[in-house]
Amino acid sequence: MVDMASIGAAVSSLKTATDITKTIIDISKSDEIQAKVAELNAEILSAQSSALAANADQFALLERVRELEGRIAQIESWETEKKRYQLTDFGGNTFAYVLIEDAKNGEPDHRICASCYQREKKLILQFVDVNAFNQDMDVNAFNQDMYACHACETDFKFGQRNRSVPSNQGGSWMD
Repeated sequence: MVDMASIGAAVSSLKTATDITKTIIDISKSDEIQAKVAELNAEILSAQSSALAANADQFALLERVRELEGRIAQIESWETEKKRYQLTDFGGNTFAYVLIEDAKNGEPDHRICASCYQREKKLILQFVDVNAFNQDMDVNAFNQDMYACHACETDFKFGQRNRSVPSNQGGSWMD
């Protein structure tokens, strides 16, 4: 006769084996799931990294656009400003830009450095002195106004130099 206790023990053992098998299957599935979760996390991190790189690129492009817009504004401003000046020959091959009468807008007369003007800078020349060139020898001799550009350190002597005035010493010619 079959022992009920043995059958119960066998059923219990089979049930335990089934539970262990399910656990093994679950563990196996859990490992797969964990592997997929790890793969998914790697993809998410890669996407975040790409998004951060794209964001940094976009920021750099926006910064460049801002710089270029600023440069355009400077150029437009300079184009407007430089139309207010006219290149003038002051004699003796000395040139400077002079504020046009109609463009003064309340500003006093002044001269700006031709060299700095070419570099898109408005630098007002500062008066230094008057060169009394040949003043003692000839009442018709020209004086020269001396100016300086403190930005590019150029000295200017505006006005003609009278090259044909004889000196009082032996009839030599002054330069």
